Amino acid sequence: MDNYYNSILLAAKLLSKETYCTGTLRVDRKYIPADIKADNLTMGGTITRYGEGIMVGKWKDQRAIVYLSTEHENDMVTVINKRKVKVLKPLPIVKYNGFMKGVDRSDQMQAYYPMERKTLQWSKKMFIHTIQMMIVNAYYLFNKTFQIYRRKMGLHEFTESVKDDLLPDIPAVTRPLPRPTGHMIMKIAKKMGNTNRISSKKCCMCKKSTQYKCLACLGQTFWLVEGM
Repeated sequence: MDNYYNSILLAAKLLSKETYCTGTLRVDRKYIPADIKADNLTMGGTITRYGEGIMVGKWKDQRAIVYLSTEHENDMVTVINKRKVKVLKPLPIVKYNGFMKGVDRSDQMQAYYPMERKTLQWSKKMFIHTIQMMIVNAYYLFNKTFQIYRRKMGLHEFTESVKDDLLPDIPAVTRPLPRPTGHMIMKIAKKMGNTNRISSKKCCMCKKSTQYKCLACLGQTFWLVEGM
């Protein structure tokens, strides 16, 4: 459990419901023993206090880390760090790092291409965040499943492919032809005797049927006029 949510009261509440937890703990939380808060540990040192089935510990590596667990003892175990060196760490810290690694990686990948926007409606933000988590999880499963058949796809490329598959194609917007300048546009007169027949010609630009002609061109040029 992350230290933003973790507390001794929450751990006790979960333990009463037979739910166990392990996680880091902020030093300013309530009911933390005073000797845990005191900064008197040397490099690699640890101190532990127990009460009501809850273990609160402190271990100093590069900096002091306060942690809490209701499922693990404060046993020191040997692990290999990033520099390929064997070091001793408390068992709760090792378990916490093992399970939180995927969560931190997911948060890191979501931060590459954030989708959240400022909004007063928390439901919109929650919905967009859920969609982003689904995309990151799908990206991980896609590369894990299909990487033996094709090259590994990047997150941005994968997101674009999902967008292209889900969103419909946007039809091209056809703009009306601009009205020509230097011409005198008027409606074609009806032929004598054909009162019910509409006179029309082909437009010189788009070849569509039109009822307008240009007097400046001696009636030889016909224009399709929008909105008339």
